[in-house]
Amino acid sequence: MRLYIGRICYPVTNLGPGKRFVLWVQGCSRRCPGCMSPELLVPDRGLQYSVREVFTEIQKIALVCGGVTISGGEPFEQAGPLAELCSLIKNFTNLDIMIYSGYTINEIMAGTYDMNLLLSKTDIIVDGSYRRELSGRKLWRGSDNQNLYLLTPHAQKYRQYVNAEYSANRQLLFQMTSDGQIVIIGIPARDFFMKFNSSVEKRGIKLKRAEWV
Repeated sequence: MRLYIGRICYPVTNLGPGKRFVLWVQGCSRRCPGCMSPELLVPDRGLQYSVREVFTEIQKIALVCGGVTISGGEPFEQAGPLAELCSLIKNFTNLDIMIYSGYTINEIMAGTYDMNLLLSKTDIIVDGSYRRELSGRKLWRGSDNQNLYLLTPHAQKYRQYVNAEYSANRQLLFQMTSDGQIVIIGIPARDFFMKFNSSVEKRGIKLKRAEWV
């Protein structure tokens, strides 16, 4: 089975507990207003990888990594191949699996067999549509309507994060791509981009494109 992937990054320390391998899938039909990652909405913009290819990359860092985070895009719209990938992770590593989804957990449970299979392989889920009118104070969540659920015994060690909030200074990671784009990894405060653009313009830098994932 094959996956449509928008981006892969390691190590990432601000999208879940510990040092994580993060996979952003390509494609989402939900179209939340103000989506954090509009470049990941269209399925055919991403690259195709086999499940085995992605798992091989995860295996390389499994002994020094805390877990795998899957975001997007919408992971549950590629539930079949992701369930296969997560089965490999569960069977051959000790990594926990965290998934971001625009669907609520009830919508997933009422969905397809593959959606429920993927959910069964998930340790931590952040669920619910992004709502830009709601402030994003909750840790690892884009808006405060979203919930963080610990689904397995393995995940219960993260209970302190369920109701945690961001501090005044959020951690963001910056990555420069080969074609000169700046990719911002993490969940910025609402006014971040306005302040960031103003700051770089004062230094004589004009941004043509920055992606936030």
